[in-house]
Amino acid sequence: MHEVQARLEDADAGGGGRARLSFAPVAAMDRPAWFTVRGSDPATPWLGPAGWQVAEHRFHPLDVEHDGQTLTILVGHEVVDAIPEFAVVEIQLPDYDIACKVSWEGVVPSYGPAALAPVAPRPPRPQPPPVPDPDLPPLPVRAAPVLFAFVVTPERRVVLRALDPSLTEPPPRPEPGEGVAGVAFETFARAFRGTLLLGQDGQGRIVGRDPDGPPARLRFRVTPGGDTVVQALDGHAYGEQIADPRPDSLIFGLPHAVLAEAGQGELMLDPDRLLARLAPDQAGMDPLPERPHRRRLLVPLLGVAVVLCVGGATILLW
Repeated sequence: MHEVQARLEDADAGGGGRARLSFAPVAAMDRPAWFTVRGSDPATPWLGPAGWQVAEHRFHPLDVEHDGQTLTILVGHEVVDAIPEFAVVEIQLPDYDIACKVSWEGVVPSYGPAALAPVAPRPPRPQPPPVPDPDLPPLPVRAAPVLFAFVVTPERRVVLRALDPSLTEPPPRPEPGEGVAGVAFETFARAFRGTLLLGQDGQGRIVGRDPDGPPARLRFRVTPGGDTVVQALDGHAYGEQIADPRPDSLIFGLPHAVLAEAGQGELMLDPDRLLARLAPDQAGMDPLPERPHRRRLLVPLLGVAVVLCVGGATILLW
């Protein structure tokens, strides 16, 4: 398969559950646009109708368009709801012999906006004003509620990204282990990924969450270059590579120096606080693939040897 450029966009203007994928350049062909989705977990790499699985599964798009240069497919909630926000997946179209990596961002799952349906208004009653948290900066009063996608990183930081492209102000950026907009960090931790509705009064509530929640077990490896790779076990789709962390950097509460000393192993994760502990390494195949060692000196030395041999032969012939 050859790689092409891909563009991902929400197909329901925030309604949730459908996404549009465009591939270019792709020649017009009268072929079915079946597609597969491949994730980062080697144990269950393929997305299927019931979630991530071992065997490859081909999905049928809801709609297909082609303008002569760009192939566009419409995918439904069985794909959108299963891929976590910010995950990188590979989309393959076997009949078109194309494949591409896609960073899954900006698509609202069907479980995100379900709680936004209008409800019958209640008669107003006086309420005491909320007590501001002295440790968190005050949030501005907004003209309308704002919907954010959120993910909790291995540094235990809640990262928000506005799903409204017209929003110009930067989203709140809490410190590691802190909540935001009146929502405790433990609530974000149990959701792990999802959507947050920030009201006009600056108070937030989680209106959608990843049904899988945080992984209970992870496999980690520190690469020769110093990066740390973590991959969820037990069929969970989560995986991430932390590039060039400092020795005192915390990864799920553990200093990177501790992980670097171990080299590789298994982590048990507390779902309420996202704090990990090292578990005894179990025998068996490591689900993280081995990286080949770089032969940094072999190629230059062979090149020098070839030059010397050619030079010596030239002098003898002369």
